[in-house]
Amino acid sequence: MALSSLATRHPSVKANFILAAAVAAAGLGLLGRAANAGVSAAWNASPTDGNWVATGAENNWNSGVATFPGSTSGTTDSTTATFANVSSTTSVTINNSTLNIKSIAFGAASTPISAFTIGSTSGNALLLSNGGSISYLADTSAAATETVDAPLILEGAYTIQNNNATSTNLLNIGGTITNGTGSAQALTIQGTHTGVNTL
Repeated sequence: MALSSLATRHPSVKANFILAAAVAAAGLGLLGRAANAGVSAAWNASPTDGNWVATGAENNWNSGVATFPGSTSGTTDSTTATFANVSSTTSVTINNSTLNIKSIAFGAASTPISAFTIGSTSGNALLLSNGGSISYLADTSAAATETVDAPLILEGAYTIQNNNATSTNLLNIGGTITNGTGSAQALTIQGTHTGVNTL
């Protein structure tokens, strides 16, 4: 996985693509969270709007109205959010300040996919559960760059990977990456992809 801007934006990352993320623990505002059970789900082709945390009549995920992957309480969510289709809404807003998700997966084999953007660099962060990953998985049938711009807070060891066989199917991480725990965490950057991804 080629990472063109990794050295300049995150100079502590070594050539072996393993980062011991011993950065300062972030203040996470743990009080006052609205709890949600969370389910693994895929983004709809025609969602109601771009909100990740669907409420009321919003139907943005294939798990149904007012449901979404992840949790707005805690840091040990076990669900996966999948983006693997052509959707009418490709900009996804992280509309909750304490959203915790384990994994985000882009792509399905031989399937067209939109170029999604998850969050914004100046918006709410995503809390990433221990053992999870952000992955561009499958050899999709059309070129698409997938972008995660939300700031990322590590709640344990984490992996970012692009295993897509098409060099133009890029995975770009635009937000900051910080450590949400009191101890060093490993961030593994890997993949068989040969394109120029950025982190």
